[in-house]
Amino acid sequence: MIYILLLSRFNLAVEFTLEELAHWILPREGVVSSFVITNDAGDVTDVGSYYHLPSSVMRNPLHNKLNAAYSFYNVATSVSFKDLMNDMLILARDVSAHFTLVT
Repeated sequence: MIYILLLSRFNLAVEFTLEELAHWILPREGVVSSFVITNDAGDVTDVGSYYHLPSSVMRNPLHNKLNAAYSFYNVATSVSFKDLMNDMLILARDVSAHFTLVT
């Protein structure tokens, strides 16, 4: 998996099993969203993910909920990180995220 290969380059990193990695990044509606980019051979070259964090808005006559999307685990190898984040912002907007935090 592309994440495991990326993390293996660092001296200090989480060592995920495939089951743990699946738990953290596979899409679950309202919890985690993720997407992949593949090359012509069908190999995964890039991965983007974000988690959803709905919050309550108090004492506002127009709005009672704020949907945030937080950048999660992301790997860009065939596209720039900026392009990967742009794709993620578009996907988050399309599922009604009011704002996205990328750190």
